Amino acid sequence: MYRELSFGKGPVSASCHLVLDLHRRGEGGDVMVFLAGAQEIEECLVLLEKESVALSPQLGPLRFYPLHAGLAGLTQKVYESEPDPSVLKETHGSEGLETEGVGVQRKVFLTDTLAEASFSLRGVRYVIDSGLQIRTVYNPQIRANSQVLRRISRHQADMRAQRVTSHLPGLCLRLYPRSLYEDGMEEARCPGVMEENLSHLVLLLKRLDIADMGQCKFLDRPAPEALMQALEDLDYLAALDDDGNLSEVGIIMSELPLEPPLAKSLIAACEYDCVDELLTVAAMLTAPSCFAAVEASRKEAAVALWRPVMHDAGDHMTLINVYNAFVEHNQDEAWCSANFLSHAALRLAVVIRAELLDVMQRIELPVSPPAFGSPDNCTNIKRALLSGFFLRVAHDVDGSGNYLLLTHRHVAHLHPFSSYLCLQPSPSPPSWVLYHEFTISSDNCICIASEVHPQMLVELAPQYFLGNLPASDGKELLMDLRQSLAPPSGDLDSQEHNKTQKDSSETHSQPSTELCAVQ
Repeated sequence: MYRELSFGKGPVSASCHLVLDLHRRGEGGDVMVFLAGAQEIEECLVLLEKESVALSPQLGPLRFYPLHAGLAGLTQKVYESEPDPSVLKETHGSEGLETEGVGVQRKVFLTDTLAEASFSLRGVRYVIDSGLQIRTVYNPQIRANSQVLRRISRHQADMRAQRVTSHLPGLCLRLYPRSLYEDGMEEARCPGVMEENLSHLVLLLKRLDIADMGQCKFLDRPAPEALMQALEDLDYLAALDDDGNLSEVGIIMSELPLEPPLAKSLIAACEYDCVDELLTVAAMLTAPSCFAAVEASRKEAAVALWRPVMHDAGDHMTLINVYNAFVEHNQDEAWCSANFLSHAALRLAVVIRAELLDVMQRIELPVSPPAFGSPDNCTNIKRALLSGFFLRVAHDVDGSGNYLLLTHRHVAHLHPFSSYLCLQPSPSPPSWVLYHEFTISSDNCICIASEVHPQMLVELAPQYFLGNLPASDGKELLMDLRQSLAPPSGDLDSQEHNKTQKDSSETHSQPSTELCAVQ
């Protein structure tokens, strides 16, 4: 059944009123509501809880289940058994149970694209489809993801309708006209290769000796600018040689199942004797967030429990603390639940770390012993991270936490759960930060940030990268720093001459050695 939204009513409000109307009809069966994303799900949940208070108890109780990726293990509540009828009797009274319809519970599942194929729930009789979805789309021009509201495809609409699993006659209510379904929707969902960062894909293709991306026959060809940006990023990371083929560093990076910046950071950790710590950071960044999704009313309690593991040197160090505490508590699920941590995410981080360690040992890269907390260790971790993430650096433009991203001049803020905002007493916002992720959305947050010194960036980033940055106060500061750190031209010529003679002497006197053995 197709139903156009009335003027002034959005999909969240319309879905809420439809759920309540279906419940008032008194017919059995659960309801599944498809909304655009997590924010819309939470808004609908609040609205339903508010509106359902006015319903007659004789209609029976409504139980609401938000289902989206951010909830992690909380989604398992959908499989919990029904409450005992005696509980219902105590709740509604014996008089109410004798009336028609009382005691018949109705579940309302509020979900997004996650439930199109991930869940199979018995008893769903009604499906309400908003026809919308939130897609994470990578923009190569600004090197950042964007949260984009889009229409679903016809295939997705059909998948949503098939969520009706009740033995009773079912109904799918679509909050858009039939003409949109027949003529205004794409046949299928856009392939991921058209919307994702292609750096890792291009790295693997280079490993397969597909040097010319223009000649590669993709099933769905990505945009040329996305391929060019991926090649440029790999060049910045020293993964390509002058001919566009993989360098030795690039070959090692292709062996590591990580995004290229993280792989480069792990390789750089061999030089800075912090491999053990970088293995932990890489595993924690690759796994989903270790911090469980919490309700707004419980956020302060969650932060109070997280505060002891938060590190004043930055969020990357906080991840190491969380991982170490998890291991020290024998990977206990009860400990995770009590501290609002995701047991599933931390268990996956343990598996990923073990896999990375195996790869490092197989290709014979040195693995330094644990040194977290020792002098200079945090600085070395930041140097290793900056070797791969110099493209993701921002500086505070006004001293109040408004960070200008160097590569594309967007202004962002630290994530509310950053250690710099949660520690007490709250420290001053760092002037320069290295961050893991930035997504263009309503709040424009940079996630997992740690303070770095601009001198580190000047020393570790390729010189031509600094020159290619867009004009800003931050770029001017970095260029001035580079010039002040550079030796006088006469001294530089002398150093280069001595270095050339030394290299030539070493070449004739010593046999060449391989840095690693890639199998």
